[in-house]
Amino acid sequence: MALRHTGGTQTPSVAVVTGANRGIGYEVVRQLADRGDHHVVLGSRDLDTGKSAAQRIDPGGRRVTAVQLDVADDASVAAMADWVTRNLGRTDVVVNNRRLLPGRQAPALVTAGRTADTRFRSPSAAPAPPASTPPAATAATL
Repeated sequence: MALRHTGGTQTPSVAVVTGANRGIGYEVVRQLADRGDHHVVLGSRDLDTGKSAAQRIDPGGRRVTAVQLDVADDASVAAMADWVTRNLGRTDVVVNNRRLLPGRQAPALVTAGRTADTRFRSPSAAPAPPASTPPAATAATL
């Protein structure tokens, strides 16, 4: 169970999923929301598309919130992180669901916490970069 105990109360863990308006990211959001112990931030480059996906998963809007997020744009990542901090207080889980193109690295989504940098790659993807992720980063790349 991913409920956090804070001050005698249980609060859902906060999960941020990038590229979540369709495909694997959408399914990760759906499954986390269905568990009931996560509040899921559905990241999508196009906010309207993200809102539509969030509405299909959680019509009441209590477990899933769509945000505009382009992980290739540092300003977009910073804006999303600021929104999450202001509105949800923290990030417990990050699923960076972004296809890695040959010769390019995925940007790190930085949150307060520990490093969990896992990459699942297709044979055409670039080789894994050296392990030099800063200790304050939490990223999981699918």
